[in-house]
Amino acid sequence: MYIATSDEITEKLRDGIIYGEFSPNERLVEDSLAAKFETSRTPIREAIRNLSTIGLVKIIPNKGAMVAEVNMEEMKEMYVIRANLEGLAVKLATNNIPESIFPELEEMMRAMNDSFNNGDREGFEKWNTAFHLTIYGYCKNKMLTGMIRDLLDKSVLFRRSSWASPRLIKTVMEEHRDLLEALKKRDEKNAQEIVEKHTKLFTEKQSV
Repeated sequence: MYIATSDEITEKLRDGIIYGEFSPNERLVEDSLAAKFETSRTPIREAIRNLSTIGLVKIIPNKGAMVAEVNMEEMKEMYVIRANLEGLAVKLATNNIPESIFPELEEMMRAMNDSFNNGDREGFEKWNTAFHLTIYGYCKNKMLTGMIRDLLDKSVLFRRSSWASPRLIKTVMEEHRDLLEALKKRDEKNAQEIVEKHTKLFTEKQSV
C-alpha cells in the first residue's frame, strides 16, 4: 500500500475542511481518516498536528481532534493584521505586475461572477483566493506572502460562511474591479487603500 506523505494528507484534509467536507466541531478520527485517504495513521496524525498550528483543527486533551469553529473576536483581530499585511503586499506588487497578467486577473473575476450566479460558493472562494494570491505573488517578498497564506487558511471558515450574503459578494466583486483598475494605473496608494478596506469589509459586515 502506498503511504502518502504527511504533506499530501495535510493538503487533502485542509481542502476538505475549507470546502465543507468536514463541519465545524466534527471529530477527526485517525482510523477513519486513514481508511478514507488509504494510508496509515502516522501521516494522518502529522497532518492533524500541522493543521492545528494554523487554527483549522483544535486538539482537546482526552477528546482528540476536531474541526475548529469560528471565533469572532479572534477573526476581528486577525482581519486587522490581514488588512495591513495585504495592503503592504499589494503596494509592493503594483509596479511589478506584468501587463500580461491583467487578462488573467480579469478571467478570474469572470470565473468568480459565474460561480456567484451559479450559487457555487466553493468555486467563488477558490477564484477569490487565487485572484488575491496572484497579485500578492508580485510583491517579491516570500515571507510576507507566506504570512498572508497562513492567515487566509486561518480565516477560511469565517470567509466561507460570509459567502452566504449576496450583497457582500457583490460588494467584493465591485472592489475587485476597482483594485484591478488601480493596478493598471500603477496607483499603489489607491490599490493599498482598496485592499485594506476590502479586507476589513468582512468583520464590519458581521458586526451590523
